[in-house]
Amino acid sequence: MAKKFKVTPATISYICSCQNFILDDSWCGKAKRIKSQHLECAILTLIAQLREHGLPVSGEIIQQKALTFARKLDMHDFTASNGWLEKFKKRNNMTFRRITGEGTSVDLVRVTDWKQTITEILGNYTEDNIYNADETALFFKCLPDRTYAFKGDKCIGGKHSKERITIMLGSNMSGTHKLTPLVIGKNKSPRCFKNVKSLPVLYNHNKKAWMNSELFQWWLTKIDEEFHLENRKVIMFVDNCPAHVKKLSVTLQSIKLIFFPPNMTSHVQPLDLGVIKMFKHYYRRSLVLKKIEEIRTDNWTSITLLDALFHINDSWRNHVTTDIITKCFLRAGFHTAQSLEITEMQQEESADRLNGWDALQKFANFDASFSEYVAIDDEVTVEGLLDDSQIIDMVQSNSVEDNDSDDQNGSIPREKPTKDEQKYAFQIIENLLVTSEDLPNEMFVCLSTLQHYFMNKC
Repeated sequence: MAKKFKVTPATISYICSCQNFILDDSWCGKAKRIKSQHLECAILTLIAQLREHGLPVSGEIIQQKALTFARKLDMHDFTASNGWLEKFKKRNNMTFRRITGEGTSVDLVRVTDWKQTITEILGNYTEDNIYNADETALFFKCLPDRTYAFKGDKCIGGKHSKERITIMLGSNMSGTHKLTPLVIGKNKSPRCFKNVKSLPVLYNHNKKAWMNSELFQWWLTKIDEEFHLENRKVIMFVDNCPAHVKKLSVTLQSIKLIFFPPNMTSHVQPLDLGVIKMFKHYYRRSLVLKKIEEIRTDNWTSITLLDALFHINDSWRNHVTTDIITKCFLRAGFHTAQSLEITEMQQEESADRLNGWDALQKFANFDASFSEYVAIDDEVTVEGLLDDSQIIDMVQSNSVEDNDSDDQNGSIPREKPTKDEQKYAFQIIENLLVTSEDLPNEMFVCLSTLQHYFMNKC
């Protein structure tokens, strides 16, 4: 063995004499170093979150959280001594300072000042390259008869949390480019995703189905790559919340990130001034129309997360118009030439006069108006700090396969159509197009593109 491993016989003898110690599960030099690295990374992640949230960080807090993380990492001999703390601070060039800040109330004078400085911030960016993105919560399965039960629920792990998702929407000022919606759910692989290989939206998950710093950076990186491939330079406005970290662990190539001043996003963020409201209007309109059709045909189905993703994509892509988006940017002060008086946006249909709404109210025995139904999740929490378990999972890069145990009963997995079924489906669509009047030629172009892709490449 000494010749094989090119060591002395004494080394082999020493290793054999230490056999029990080496094979002891509690000892492993490499594993110990890895756990120490995970511990340090977890503490740095926590400190970054606390600082972004404007919360004080002291040496005592670091030591206490270090002990908590060490227990979760099975580092039972770790003591978080003062000596360890001093070395930790030195390694990370860390000092503690007094935190000062502004009050939490909205200062309308500051709002006015901010709107007056937007021109300077925008610089030479065109309307096509000025973006705003924001999150909103959505009770994706909620039907009108449950409006009063859900209304005002902040849904922080509450009784309705299994029916909520968080959506990140984004668009440029001209409304010509709406970003693919990011949907954050509670589960990695809901049952309704079985056999599903592609989705109409970006999808990610965490236990609380809300935005956090990790997901925010993941999302930023993905859209930054898209802009870089298009050789574009854009400016992106986001609100000043803890999940939207200012010190990114990645370098953005095409996005200049601008944060709205604290406590004034309800006055200066375009998506908060009508875009998200209109998106929810059309999403819930689609659920109502679906339910009315079920009543008419006596064919009852449940709303799965997969169904919701398609409703979300359709509502965002096809119903939130360029005009709506442009008006909301102008209302937020994103204009330089002249101040435009923005009137209240008109919806395509009166909120409470959807065709069949009265019949649905009578059938389900509820009194809520459509506008109340649209607004049921306006106060739901959409972002937060990573908790201890999430931080540990992140630093260990563990991604646990999690199925949605509460997914809808009877959910039928999607199956890929056969070649013959594909041909028949395209024939039906072709018949629909040729028997319809005044269709734009783009419809036929889209059909031809789909046929060529699926019939020749798949």
